[in-house]
Amino acid sequence: MWFIGFLSLLLIPIFIIFAIIALIRKREAKNYFIAAGFSVLVFGFAIIQSNKEKGTTEAFDKTEIKQEKKLQMSDEEIARFKKYTAKTIKNHVFLKEAKIINGNKAQIDYASTAKVFKELSPESALTDEFILAAWKNGDMVNKVLMEAPLQVLREFPGLEEVQVNIPLEGKVHSIDVSRKLVEKNFNINLDELHEDKSLDKWRTQVVDIYFNKKEREKYVQEFATVK
Repeated sequence: MWFIGFLSLLLIPIFIIFAIIALIRKREAKNYFIAAGFSVLVFGFAIIQSNKEKGTTEAFDKTEIKQEKKLQMSDEEIARFKKYTAKTIKNHVFLKEAKIINGNKAQIDYASTAKVFKELSPESALTDEFILAAWKNGDMVNKVLMEAPLQVLREFPGLEEVQVNIPLEGKVHSIDVSRKLVEKNFNINLDELHEDKSLDKWRTQVVDIYFNKKEREKYVQEFATVK
């Protein structure tokens, strides 16, 4: 577009000169003046379009930068993430490890054997039977696979993706979901839920609608894996 504007700018004085020459020679100069006027219009249009394109590009760049910054967790947020998962995340008492990968992906691993708990806490008196019974109580596995990713994505705007792994009886129940997938599937805006400190939107838009056995089973069947 800038090239068209530049060309129009060059043509304006040329047409005016031709028009003046025509007037001096007492010839028809109307067409030259019209051409000059048209060139002015084209030049003005080119300038406007160039400014629009520049503004759009700058806005796009700013949006990209904003998104890039948004989807990265600071050291403080990573430290808060570790505390949050240790005390608040669904079924946190059986949490083995929660870590951040590449600054924006959470990997949450649960424990399901007494041996692992002994390694984490030597004074642990939990038995395999007790742990297995706890995981098999109701639909606890499905609860964790659905609710844990939602909790941390709501709580930490810098998270882009969450993976949860639950080893149980020789198999691993896993789910790996992105922020975009969760927002689309649950028809929610995680940023809005994060800003709502009263948690009213969280309860009305998520908990009351989706946190039930039927919805959890449907969600896990679609997005989780067992290997």
